[in-house]
Amino acid sequence: MLRAFWTFDTRETMKITRKIKLTMLVGGFVSCAILSLGYYLTEGLALSSAGRNFYRNYKALRIGMSKTEVQVLFGNTPDYACRFSKSEIWYYRAPGWFTRAFPENTPERGTLYQNIADLPDVYDHVQLAFDSNSQLTAFTWIGESYTVESGSGSVKGSHLKNLKPDSL
Repeated sequence: MLRAFWTFDTRETMKITRKIKLTMLVGGFVSCAILSLGYYLTEGLALSSAGRNFYRNYKALRIGMSKTEVQVLFGNTPDYACRFSKSEIWYYRAPGWFTRAFPENTPERGTLYQNIADLPDVYDHVQLAFDSNSQLTAFTWIGESYTVESGSGSVKGSHLKNLKPDSL
């Protein structure tokens, strides 16, 4: 006669079965805890209302926007601003735990960079370039986007240094 796995014939079988049940119960609790933590980290942090709004604002950026329109879109002054060639470069920090701050050795605001490759490369910051008429000419989200958008089209990468220096 066949017996179900939860029936016991001897005390030894009962001990083994209890261990299996206990292991399954603990494993289930641990799995639920890990899944809950994963959900919290992805949904609770990455898709928080501040992060969601920042993402929407980034997606609303268009070449030709004025500095004022960009400031209204992001709701504040840039976190860092510098110059390269004839362009003014702005940086906005995305909200979130993984966003890095500018390094201590970053030159002061307003610095004129001579080489496009020397522009700060700080993860999770939106990088925007404005021309002498205060119009947006290029933008990207460092580490989060796959392209640099500019007046001449999209370029692979997530830093303005991927553009030709004479395009800024």
